[in-house]
Amino acid sequence: MTSILYKYAQYLSNAVYRQGISNVIKCLEQSKTNSTVLLDLGCGEGTLTSKFANVIGTKEVYALDISEGIDVEKITSKGIKLIRADLNESFPLKSEVVDIVITQQCVEHLIETDNFFEEIYRVLKIGGYAVIRTDNLAQWDSVFFLVFGCQPSCGPSVSKKHLLSVTPLQSQSAYTETTKYAPPHYNVMTFKALKRLLNRNKFVIEKCFGDGYYPLPPFISRVFCRLDIWHSKMITIKVRKP
Repeated sequence: MTSILYKYAQYLSNAVYRQGISNVIKCLEQSKTNSTVLLDLGCGEGTLTSKFANVIGTKEVYALDISEGIDVEKITSKGIKLIRADLNESFPLKSEVVDIVITQQCVEHLIETDNFFEEIYRVLKIGGYAVIRTDNLAQWDSVFFLVFGCQPSCGPSVSKKHLLSVTPLQSQSAYTETTKYAPPHYNVMTFKALKRLLNRNKFVIEKCFGDGYYPLPPFISRVFCRLDIWHSKMITIKVRKP
């Protein structure tokens, strides 16, 4: 039984990942020149950064990341200009120099979320846009965990050393290994809270998508994400600097 649950949970997780990438791409606008400046916040290995740059049609690609263990040479070989920076602090960039910001599953790992969105607004050019994808605190599996008095698997994580949520997809050893290279989920927001925070930071919201609707399979979850984005697994939002 445990093996079946694990395989189904892994199946859902992979489906949410694919749906999320698809939703991010729906938010991107094709550039008329190859000089459009793209900034990826929390780029990881840079594979998706390159994919998004190709969709946009730009060669001016920058990334900020401070995670340990990432292959800097591998990232730079893709034409990405990597800058090691703590995203809890001011970005080492001038104001209004970026056309597009993409940040995927990054903000939940940060402590200084106000600074993060203020900095995105600062570095964006007027008329530029950002695409933010993050976990949704109000996803149904979190509601289920809370009803039974358990810590939601999406966070917030109250310990960097100990896995305190109950999830078939992660063991204590895997959690310990993961947090060696990246902080746990300190800030996890609901869809409504994220929208309000973006509005307070003067952004204009243009598009919103839900990614995954646990525990439903992908072909059904896509329908429910449109009907009830408030309880989707992940949130993707496109905003613009007016």
